[in-house]
Amino acid sequence: MSILSRILGVPSDIVVPCFYGEAGATQGKQGWLVDAALESAYLDFAVPDDFASLISAELIILALATLTPMKIAVIGEYGAIGETSTTHSENAVVEVDTTNFYYAKVSVSGVLSALAAGDNVYLTAKHDTNTNAYIAAVRLKYKRG
Repeated sequence: MSILSRILGVPSDIVVPCFYGEAGATQGKQGWLVDAALESAYLDFAVPDDFASLISAELIILALATLTPMKIAVIGEYGAIGETSTTHSENAVVEVDTTNFYYAKVSVSGVLSALAAGDNVYLTAKHDTNTNAYIAAVRLKYKRG
């Protein structure tokens, strides 16, 4: 990145696909299906070294139901090298209106409120009362520093 880009704080982003799930979650080409109690999907990533501040963090899902709203429980646990993996631990139930077989995005910024460059993030998307979706990815938009 150029010095000018750093000075101007040009935004950047990363997209992290969901690579694994547990407790009955089913893998598909769109991600991991979370549609029953105790099912979870996981997204792990390292925050880029040029991260200065969070613009947004969005979970990308492929809905398998039309719901207003669909609820997804999310947990963000993270820390830097030399810290515990749960130095920061935040959770929330996020909601998004969905249409069957359409992609949707929902903010998970609330569980990443203290994010810093170099943090290692362990993001969990869990079944809530009516979750019925493939958890595809998380997109992190940030200002460079």
